[in-house]
Amino acid sequence: SLSRDAVASFLLGVLFASTAFALRCRWLDTRSDSTCDGDSAAESPVEETRSAAKSQRSVELRRRRPRSERSERSLRSSASVKSLASSPAALDRQHSPPTAQRSSGRRSALGSELGEESCRRTPEVQRLAMHVVDVVLEELGMRRSSLKTICLNQHSAKTVTRLQFVNILSDLCKASASLELLDPDQTEPLIAAYEWLATRCFANKNRDVPVHYKHIFRRLILEHILYQLVTNQGVTLRTLFQKMDKGQYGFVTTERLRQVFGQLGISDQEISALMEFVDAPRGTIRYRDLFEMTHETGASELWNSFSSKFPEETDESAPKTIRAVVCITRHGARFPLKPFPEDIHWPVKSEFWKTYGGKLTPVGVIQHEDLGKTMRRKYLEEEGLLDPQDPDIGKYVHVFTSNSDRCLMSGQAFLQGMFPDVPFSFCSDDQKIQHELTGIVMRVQCDKDYTPVLHGFKHNPRYDFLKKKVFSSATEYDEWAKQPKMELLVEKLWKMTGFLKLSPLGNDNIKRLQCLTSVKQQIDIERAHKLPILHNSHDLCLDSREEKLIQKVTEFTFRYRYTGRSEEDQKELSRLATGLLPQAVVTKLDAATKDSRAGKGHFTLFSAHDNTLMALLAHMGFRDYPIPYFAAALCFELHWCHRTEQFFVRTRYSADPREQPLDLPEDRKQHVKSFQLPRTSGTPWHLRDEGEMLYSEFKRILMEERKSFCSHEEWQLAAQAEEEAPEGTRQPAEDDLDDDVGDEVFNGDAVVGTATPKHRRRPTSGSGHSDSVSSAEVVLTGTLPV
Repeated sequence: SLSRDAVASFLLGVLFASTAFALRCRWLDTRSDSTCDGDSAAESPVEETRSAAKSQRSVELRRRRPRSERSERSLRSSASVKSLASSPAALDRQHSPPTAQRSSGRRSALGSELGEESCRRTPEVQRLAMHVVDVVLEELGMRRSSLKTICLNQHSAKTVTRLQFVNILSDLCKASASLELLDPDQTEPLIAAYEWLATRCFANKNRDVPVHYKHIFRRLILEHILYQLVTNQGVTLRTLFQKMDKGQYGFVTTERLRQVFGQLGISDQEISALMEFVDAPRGTIRYRDLFEMTHETGASELWNSFSSKFPEETDESAPKTIRAVVCITRHGARFPLKPFPEDIHWPVKSEFWKTYGGKLTPVGVIQHEDLGKTMRRKYLEEEGLLDPQDPDIGKYVHVFTSNSDRCLMSGQAFLQGMFPDVPFSFCSDDQKIQHELTGIVMRVQCDKDYTPVLHGFKHNPRYDFLKKKVFSSATEYDEWAKQPKMELLVEKLWKMTGFLKLSPLGNDNIKRLQCLTSVKQQIDIERAHKLPILHNSHDLCLDSREEKLIQKVTEFTFRYRYTGRSEEDQKELSRLATGLLPQAVVTKLDAATKDSRAGKGHFTLFSAHDNTLMALLAHMGFRDYPIPYFAAALCFELHWCHRTEQFFVRTRYSADPREQPLDLPEDRKQHVKSFQLPRTSGTPWHLRDEGEMLYSEFKRILMEERKSFCSHEEWQLAAQAEEEAPEGTRQPAEDDLDDDVGDEVFNGDAVVGTATPKHRRRPTSGSGHSDSVSSAEVVLTGTLPV
């Protein structure tokens, strides 16, 4: 009995508490509704009457105006606003859960708390907001003084707060014929449009801090003009300036500015209002003046915000910001250095190969332009690394290239894809720039000797000795040479190509197998140009099984140069071959960690060769990494985590952009996942750890554990030969082991480069199909400007 009484008392208490809580919630809802019902609850009866009378007079004056005087733009706005407002896609209520519908139903355009989170960044709201601006500017008569009068009359000040600005927008739209027929039940899209405009005009400002009416009027003008230009004309700030400055003089006149804006459909009134903010004392405007004018009002970011793609809300649970990207690429598809005698695809006259041997082809240009577009989508549009409209962008984009045509042209094509509107200029790597150069500067080394930033494996006696030593102990070639299928394959390739180093006369099977790298390079070149593979006069063809055998042998040869037989071999070979490139990467990332500029990052491009990438991948600790195809890219991304206040690195490698573009979303199977540096050398590629790692750990492993070189003198000292290869050591021909070996000679003349080689080899038809750079070409020095 006592127990039942206790339970009953407890249940009565719970019922009483829940009833009290429900009544409390209903009282709060009623109070919120009355508070959010405009400013009338807070205003005195006199102020409320005065505001209502003023609104009524505006409506009456508007209705008395003859319809013929209404601008065509106003009539179009009316139809557009009504269609947008009645569109299901424009209403939150039709797409939100019941809880959100109840909360949004209590909101009001005049009294709701406006914040960044309430701004709906959708195309419908943005277009409706621009129609609202259209109406507001028409009601103001395109005069700043009208906005000043409203501010003084309503608020007795030349400044307005965010909430007061929304009130002004609402009053002007209610007084306009463009919105007077709007159904009162369909005001939710207008509320979102008001909030969007308030967010834009009060960008980076506290919602309670008043803003001067001049700033608001200027922002409205710019919002409207930029929306028309980007949406209707598809132009950016740079393309707009280039359209005005057709002669490339570096400036435009105010008359030319008016003329081009008029041609783009901007009204005379808007142009006149905009010219009030242009500082042109001599009647001329530079690009920097135009940029700073838009940047001063916060409009510089509008060129991206008005694009067709609207960024999603950021995940506040992981607030990370990209700060820098260092990208190392292989050049695009090229001509062969010289043709195989039996290959009928290519010219046979030496004059052609003197001019075009090893040069980048139009296919290679397209490959790197596409790669640049991929980087633009990923790092500029999606992650906001840099503002391509910034006139100082050249200070934050650094490009280094070897002096080979294929690397230089690949770098140009890459920049054309990533920064299509930004000009670029050239200078030698050791050149001291006295005056500011225009746009992005491509630094090219013009000295006589190789340097170890991109070519640590060149002019490196110690590396040459170790390489010959490990190849002399490679037993794989002995095993392959004994296989009948390999012997038949080499014999068939000798007939298909006529390549002398595949001839059975004077070459054993081991040497012939090692020379298959030249055949593999030719296959890649012809496939990139959509040519039949090794087309020959004997009408012999390769099949997929035979090509897999070629790939097996050549990939082993490519990797073995930098990995050797053991983990110790890999550490020493890759360390010598990669030279100063790890130090260059860390130098660029370090500079970004010390840059305190908010919202601006750094981008560095090294336009190099496949051996550059393979040596670095081996030095990073991987053993069976994918062989880089044309336009392959290795990217190091530096990010800042606000939650942990630490820098971290994401490393991505796209060995073949045809199969794995860097900008694919994470839900796609071919998405290029980031990975960490392995703690030990010799790690299989498939066992790599995915994800990101702290920058301090990345730097420690790459520089300290891998013992990377920190100076040119240190590398030069380590590169000195300590031993000589033993006599009679079996080793592959130098021309066929190095993709970028030697002076390629055709009829006694250097095929690639302009310098005359010191040591000419005996001209042999079809020999030395190399991929990277001849000795007549030069590369970067060990000193990189930060």
